[in-house]
Amino acid sequence: MYIEKATTDKQNLEVGETTPGLTLRGLTVHLRLVDYATISYLAVIAGLLVFFHPGVPQWPYLVLGHIVGIGLLLAYIDFAEKRSSKVVTFFRDVYPFFLYTFFFIEVSKIVNILFPFWLEPYLISFDQFLFGNHPTVWLQRIFSPGLSELMAFSYWSYYILLPMTGLILYSRKDRSLYFSFVFNLSLTLYICYFSYLFLTARGPHETLEFLHIEREMAGFFDHMVKTIQNNASVSGAAFPSSHVAAVWVALFFLFRFKKWLGLIVTPLVLALSFSVVYMQYHYAVDSIAGILLVCGTYPLGTFLERQFHRVPA
Repeated sequence: MYIEKATTDKQNLEVGETTPGLTLRGLTVHLRLVDYATISYLAVIAGLLVFFHPGVPQWPYLVLGHIVGIGLLLAYIDFAEKRSSKVVTFFRDVYPFFLYTFFFIEVSKIVNILFPFWLEPYLISFDQFLFGNHPTVWLQRIFSPGLSELMAFSYWSYYILLPMTGLILYSRKDRSLYFSFVFNLSLTLYICYFSYLFLTARGPHETLEFLHIEREMAGFFDHMVKTIQNNASVSGAAFPSSHVAAVWVALFFLFRFKKWLGLIVTPLVLALSFSVVYMQYHYAVDSIAGILLVCGTYPLGTFLERQFHRVPA
């Protein structure tokens, strides 16, 4: 459990106290680490677009969107801190979940702003070095409708595991663990999205398609995942797998909340980490890198919380 650091500045506000108007000093009192992370991501991407925009269609609108996004976020934070409405407070607490999809989709528009070429040959070679073959091709030997449906369900569980973890932690009277979760999740995903600009790589469903056989579509979840991929797949966001990284963040926090709950969810997270390769959306090294990334961002997030906002109780 963590508690907020004590302060000595007379300008710091007590719980429920507000300052008139939208002032920088008033805002910084209320900004959380996840707010700083989100604003920083928006600002850095906007800055990169200003300097490296050739080849990005309608880049001024993207920059403008980021600037407006920062302004709206700051305004809403200020608004939320002056209201006692549960609805307003709820959206102030959960807003990052509504941004992840937009940031991820944006990657497809800007992925080549720094490097106008693809780096997946290195990932393919690394896969072959580690496993002696293309894992996505080798796994075709064990394709079956039942296994495919199980893998599709595991892959799809990403879309319920994150909000489920958030709601479980948010429903507690003490929401400090929830705020830690949403900051660590945001930190991990923003690093993933940012890294795609430096590690521009397409998935095996694009690059190794000529080696893949046509897999028989299984059931409901298999068709659902296929529909999602057809409509929301992002080319160039392979390494590391944000899909895998995000669910490992959720798993870590479920263990912190209730060990038995973490144990229950562990098989699903392991299956999801395998499913991204089985379903040929990621190289095996993408999944491994997603797990290793969380092993770095989790202690980093904990350090930042203790250093800037929270100390052990």
